Amino acid sequence: MTKEIKISKDIVIRHIKLSDSQVFFDSEQDQDAKKNFMRTPISVEVVKEDTKNEMKEYEKDKPSSEKFTILYKGNIVGWININQLNNPHFEHRAKIDFCLHQDFRKKGIMLEVLKKVSSYAFEKYKLKRLEMWTRTFNKAVSKLGEKAGFEFEGILRKNKCKNGKYLDDVILAIVK
Repeated sequence: MTKEIKISKDIVIRHIKLSDSQVFFDSEQDQDAKKNFMRTPISVEVVKEDTKNEMKEYEKDKPSSEKFTILYKGNIVGWININQLNNPHFEHRAKIDFCLHQDFRKKGIMLEVLKKVSSYAFEKYKLKRLEMWTRTFNKAVSKLGEKAGFEFEGILRKNKCKNGKYLDDVILAIVK
């Protein structure tokens, strides 16, 4: 079953499809995206394999993630993912990640999507906590999260190591 949610006149999200893989790949290839993700796909084939695995989650009673394709005026422009779902002892919380193609950033699309998907996640999964993380240098995503109702909770220092360099992450959350 493919879930589709209308967000506005121009914005719709739906469960991912294998045919979305090229745009997902393209969305993660610009320099801003590359420095924010721990890994970026090296080919569309890698994205297709990831997409196949993510689509299998829809068949589970208790999925570990639910990923949506973002469509703007009928065009695929990115994705948003609710992940870390249904972990034993942590069933009350999840994390949200997203990527928007560079041609569609700073248009208010992700703010609307983030608000809607956050509400959806709380309702569907009976969450008490929804987190988002971003690098400390990514002020735009921190600001976006705060506009969507996430509150700054702190900085996770040396949280990740990428190419021998330690990265700090900002953690934001909505708690109900």
